[in-house]
Amino acid sequence: SNGTMDYNILRENILRYSRLVQMAKMHSIDPGRKKKELEAFFERDLPEKEKLVRFLNLIFDDEKEKEVFYERWKSKAEEYQLFGSNSIQTYRMQLDREN
Repeated sequence: SNGTMDYNILRENILRYSRLVQMAKMHSIDPGRKKKELEAFFERDLPEKEKLVRFLNLIFDDEKEKEVFYERWKSKAEEYQLFGSNSIQTYRMQLDREN
């Protein structure tokens, strides 16, 4: 979570992690609620920018919250790969077990 002590960034990170946990809990209760967004996130061969947009669509409903993390990524981490192919393989294996 970028090793910062900046209050605003810490607050944003807490928001992001809490939304991620909330989304996981929601998915366990109602797997169909964001099924389309989850499937879109795990599509293969997408540019990193598109993966980020799909991730933000998955965990946030509010456009302003999405913008905060998109801008941070754009300004500091655009050159780093955030979403590797292993996450796609893990998701696909889980879907195969469920079906």
